[in-house]
Amino acid sequence: MPAREIIILGAGGLAREVALLIEDINRKGEVWKLLGYVDKEPDRVGTMVGKYPIMGTESEISGWTGDAVIAVGNPAQVQGIRAKIRSYPGLTFPNLIHPSVVWDPASTSIGEGNVICAGAVLTVDIKIGSFNILNINSSYGHDVVIGDCCVISPAVAVGGGVEVGTGCLLGMGSQIYQYRSIGPGATVAMGSAVVSDVAANTTVIGVPARRLPSSNHEEDKDAGRHQ
Repeated sequence: MPAREIIILGAGGLAREVALLIEDINRKGEVWKLLGYVDKEPDRVGTMVGKYPIMGTESEISGWTGDAVIAVGNPAQVQGIRAKIRSYPGLTFPNLIHPSVVWDPASTSIGEGNVICAGAVLTVDIKIGSFNILNINSSYGHDVVIGDCCVISPAVAVGGGVEVGTGCLLGMGSQIYQYRSIGPGATVAMGSAVVSDVAANTTVIGVPARRLPSSNHEEDKDAGRHQ
């Protein structure tokens, strides 16, 4: 069976990591033919990012037919890209799951366009929406529910029964206590320990995590970014 062509939407560090994930999947038999990256900056088109070229901008792939994956570390940007490219009829969005991931396909509900990176552990009865990044060495307990367009950074631990809303950013090494909820658009800063529910569109930081006072939630998101 011929390898399926795929492009990566994004051309930064996370995109290069997703390229490596695709290469790791292919080591046991070629599944994907990675064509290159898509970037928002027209002047980067034609340049190389490591082994792969930047093929074009988002608008330039509107007529392309094949698989695509979003590899951007900002949930708001992921949502914006998704809204734009969902109107491109030729694109399909597979789930990319690293071979080392521990999970139970029989009890896991998963949407489309998700990236689950090396070392992730998912136990049982988990629901995952679409276009999420579950980064390296993150873990998810029983009955976890994750919305769409979330970016979950390396070494995050999500306890059993946790609900993570759409468009959330969980910073590197953060921990979410069991049966807590993270509201849509929320940010958990790296290293934080969440022991109470987090309201939508807020940022929490610390141990235990408390709301970060700020008038600009988009600026708060810098506290949670892992790269």
